[in-house]
Amino acid sequence: MKLKNRGSIYFLLVMSLLILTSCGPKKMNLGFNVKQGEKYKVQQTIEQKIVQTLQGQNLQTNQNINMGYTYDVSAVDDKGVSTITTTFDSVSVNITGNGENIQYDSSKGGVADDPLAAVYGGIIGKSITMKVDKQGNVIELQGVDKLMSDMLNNLKVDDPQTRQAIQQALEQNFGDEALKESFSKVTKIYPKNDIKVGDTWEDIQTINMGYPITMTSKYNLKEEQGNLLTIDMTSDIKTSSAEPMDMMGIRARYDLSGNQSGTFKLNKNTGIAESGNSTQKMAGSIVFEPSDFAPQGLTMPITIDAKTTFEMKKQ
Repeated sequence: MKLKNRGSIYFLLVMSLLILTSCGPKKMNLGFNVKQGEKYKVQQTIEQKIVQTLQGQNLQTNQNINMGYTYDVSAVDDKGVSTITTTFDSVSVNITGNGENIQYDSSKGGVADDPLAAVYGGIIGKSITMKVDKQGNVIELQGVDKLMSDMLNNLKVDDPQTRQAIQQALEQNFGDEALKESFSKVTKIYPKNDIKVGDTWEDIQTINMGYPITMTSKYNLKEEQGNLLTIDMTSDIKTSSAEPMDMMGIRARYDLSGNQSGTFKLNKNTGIAESGNSTQKMAGSIVFEPSDFAPQGLTMPITIDAKTTFEMKKQ
């Protein structure tokens, strides 16, 4: 009897361990898993404060940009690469600085000679096509060159030097790298391996935002509630090149570093980040080489504080 009782105890102990194991956090594989024919409405808001110091005087610019997109999944190939038509539905812009305030809201239109209306109003209803792989990488963008050309043509600028300067400025918001960075905020957040609640993973991206930056991000799967996962993110940010940029004949390089933190709500089935927010802080300087603008060269301290929120809803 003693042997039988001891065997029963061992059996119950093993069964208890198996039950505890099966009740523990389950590992899951995350990726971009949209289906052909699906549509998503995206609303993204960026609030930014830029402070530049020139000759002891602080020059502050505040920007608030709200953009609406529609993502239309037109195809998904056998490797899981999704082809998505992205249409610009709405935009509102509010910029204050140097005692001036300029605004544009596509829902209200704008006057013909308003440069903001010419630039931002020119993209409403326009589309580009992107391809996104299972890991959330935007591997291809089509139609960006035409989008940029249409925006420049709306401005009716003939002077080549001025046109080039405006094009460089537009590329910071609507160029290939800028759009990839914007779209990647809601796609490129997946780990390489299966994970469970409590796990962490890292990702490194180099992005060109008018100047190249490297973002080293750490993610933590904090919580699972139904189909939604809560993911926390922290990033270290640093400019990744000492090569100066050319801005209307003035050569300058950005020397910046900072950090970013945020939280996402991710649908574990589709891989879609349905909502999220992030806060970014950067500081450093813009170093100008000697020129007519600054014969002795110039180092301009700068700080950038930004907050981004987004929401993506399936239609």
